[in-house]
Amino acid sequence: MKQWKDFLREIEKTLGQTSVEKWISPLKIVRFDAGNLYLEAESYFQVTFFEEHVRPLVKKNFFNSNHRPIQVHLDYPKKQSRKEDVKEESTFQIEANALHPEALLSSFYPSEKNQNTLDLVSELVGYDFISHKPKNPTLPLATFNPIYLYGPSGSGKTHLLMGCTRCLQELGFLTYFVKAKTFTDHVIQAIRLGRMQEFRKTYREVTVLLIDDIHELANKNATQEELFHTFNALHHMGSQIILTSNSPPQKLSSIEPRLTSRFEWGITLQLYPLGQEHMPTLIEKKILELGLILSPEIIQFLLTTFPLMKKWQKALEALTFHSHLDKEKKWTVSLVKEALQSLLLEEEKAKATPEKIIKITSDHFGITVEDLLGKTQTRECSLPRQIAMYLCKNQLHIPFTQIGKLFTRDHSTVMTSIKRIEEGIKNKSETTLSSVNEILKTLEEKTEGPLPFTTEGHPSISD
Repeated sequence: MKQWKDFLREIEKTLGQTSVEKWISPLKIVRFDAGNLYLEAESYFQVTFFEEHVRPLVKKNFFNSNHRPIQVHLDYPKKQSRKEDVKEESTFQIEANALHPEALLSSFYPSEKNQNTLDLVSELVGYDFISHKPKNPTLPLATFNPIYLYGPSGSGKTHLLMGCTRCLQELGFLTYFVKAKTFTDHVIQAIRLGRMQEFRKTYREVTVLLIDDIHELANKNATQEELFHTFNALHHMGSQIILTSNSPPQKLSSIEPRLTSRFEWGITLQLYPLGQEHMPTLIEKKILELGLILSPEIIQFLLTTFPLMKKWQKALEALTFHSHLDKEKKWTVSLVKEALQSLLLEEEKAKATPEKIIKITSDHFGITVEDLLGKTQTRECSLPRQIAMYLCKNQLHIPFTQIGKLFTRDHSTVMTSIKRIEEGIKNKSETTLSSVNEILKTLEEKTEGPLPFTTEGHPSISD
């Protein structure tokens, strides 16, 4: 069916070629007519993926030759044996995420910008920074509901949320802490295995629900639907909800308005990342806690090589391990490099590069790297090429001339291409914004660290 094949090519730009080939292309076409397409799935996960990610795109983009919408009917004739069902069901567990042992409110290091937020959060969850012990909250639970914390990667959102969880647990509250990805996994498993009643019992009978990185629910329609009802149930019962995100509610991308409006019902607090000027103090404090003896040269090497706090913390833990093995060891920069060889290799691999940007961009749009770098001027290739140039400039700060060499274009063509993407962002072009943000998200995941800014922080459109 030509319309279906064309539709699959179109959604590759949104979902990526790999996802479409793995989860959508294998769907069997049973029959079709001018207004209906009947498909058959091999597994329930295919059904879940379709309903979550593809169904909204069908409504927008799937039409017949007369430009009338085609209805898609998806069937799943269950083929698993009862023995396989029982085996899969036995592995189903709805468990909260583990708390990092060092993510305590007492160990949260606030910059001046974050002090007011920390003070207010501590007051709301009942933590006394003088005695460093939980106390009964001055304000009743759910006075502000939800508590919504937002800030970029590295601002301490997860640390603060875990610290709040631990504090509330010590006060006797029934808490449940999960990452947004875990919440999504729980929803998918519960739907697939018919265990929604168990899922809802777990999530809706807690006193405090804490969800980290709520922005990662973007475009996950089934998960958002379940969160909406979970939120309403908890809010109605007076249970506290605490959320974190990388942006304020009104700027969340691809999250339903009925959810973002509820996120604004309580109190919204911003967290700022610690500046590099705070890192020497923090690393020296950590070195003292671990009982290490490191020279200023080694400390400087660690801060330069591992600019992210979580990375140099990992390096210090590795050095502590080696120190336990050899208590007489006196560290030098060369010995540190030797001991951290695997971490140094990871850091090098994790860096964002033009090659990574080009590959991720081409994958996002479902074209080859050769097409992106080639001479073709069709929109299918020119838009990805312009976005890749824009990201090379604004994420890696590569000069225009060097970008020109990478893409075999002259200086003026590069400048024009980047300007077009900047204008698209400034004018809130849905195609440009969604593509750039999705590529940035993938790039951040693959580089294991925060990028300088997303489209929200572009110099030409900053708040």
